Amino acid sequence: GSAALVSSIEGRAVIDENANKVGIVKQVGIDASTQSMVLVITKNDGTEGSIPWVSIKKVGEVILLGKPEEEVAVQSGKCSECGFVNKDESKFCEDCGTKI
Repeated sequence: GSAALVSSIEGRAVIDENANKVGIVKQVGIDASTQSMVLVITKNDGTEGSIPWVSIKKVGEVILLGKPEEEVAVQSGKCSECGFVNKDESKFCEDCGTKI
């Protein structure tokens, strides 16, 4: 179950939302004050730190920090190229000209 998952992330790199390595996973722990799960890491400078579980965006070969991706309803006028939100009836992006 989950115990295997928890131990299998030890030693993995922890990467922040800016693609910078912040440390290596040491263990999963419980924050005594909040009673919530935290990731105990060894930071790049050798000191220990903890990261709240809610700050983890994705767990894979590395631990990616950031806000979890929320299921966002794709807006019909949103440009797939530049992300500009156009009027629903637009055929081309008003910002970059890409066909929608």
